[in-house]
Amino acid sequence: MKLKLFLHTLRAPFFTATTSAVLLGNLVALWRTGELDPWMLLLSLAAMLALHAGVNTANDYFDSLSGNDEANPNFSPFNGGSRVIQDGLVSRRTVGLISLVSFLLAGGLGVVLWLLTPGNGLLYLGLFGIATGVFYSAPPLKLGHRGWGELVVALDVAILPVLGGHFVQTGEFHPTALYAGIAAAFLIVGVIWVNQIPDIEADAAVGKRNLVVRLGARRSRVVFGFIVAAVYVSSLVLALCGTLPYWTLLIFLTLPLAVGAVRGAFANYNEPRKLVPAEGMTVQLQLFGNLALSAGFVLAAFVPL
Repeated sequence: MKLKLFLHTLRAPFFTATTSAVLLGNLVALWRTGELDPWMLLLSLAAMLALHAGVNTANDYFDSLSGNDEANPNFSPFNGGSRVIQDGLVSRRTVGLISLVSFLLAGGLGVVLWLLTPGNGLLYLGLFGIATGVFYSAPPLKLGHRGWGELVVALDVAILPVLGGHFVQTGEFHPTALYAGIAAAFLIVGVIWVNQIPDIEADAAVGKRNLVVRLGARRSRVVFGFIVAAVYVSSLVLALCGTLPYWTLLIFLTLPLAVGAVRGAFANYNEPRKLVPAEGMTVQLQLFGNLALSAGFVLAAFVPL
């Protein structure tokens, strides 16, 4: 398999969602302790990359088994899966095998991190992430089909990576890392939320009753606006309360992306092709939002306000 096709199968561009959250957690630790172990940072990023690859390919595998992706005429670069199975580029069996190998690699790297850190906290975190990542789409739980998918994504792509990134540096869980993950959680829920709007018909056809399907496109666009607003409200409140450093308010630099994404969703919620730019802006918002928070913690470590 050529490298370009392999990376497309993994949906590698979306790895920035989890790796930016892990980076954020590591930099929260830098702010708290004044120290950063680069090897632990690299190991945590590698483990997260492998885990995310496993989840992405498992999602494609089980969505193909259920007929979800095959039933979706409104796919785009941001929703509807990688399409490698549907386009005949990679067999379903190969995608499943890639997923299994990715999870094994993630598990191996997780064991190394577990051995290098005190206690079993990281072990439990990793096992929870693997289990919920697999059963997001896999039977018998199919969490994404039952209205739990958005919560799982908030935990697995934001809260847990931030907590884990902090833990590998400090050997402890700390409320600050949890608070830092709140805006990151709203950012990634915004991504999955807007990406699910064009999937409504296909999801409903295979019994995938996520929250967007239950609300419908018109009401979901309003909820999307509240989710995006919550990124900035939560960041401002936590900074004003002294829970997070004022430098994390750099996240407000991403407001133009947020406004553009919300406007696009409101205008084009019922026209999937025209919604694609709003989906793209939300993906960018998630990445740059996490990077802005990360930069805030670095600046706070060296230039406290």
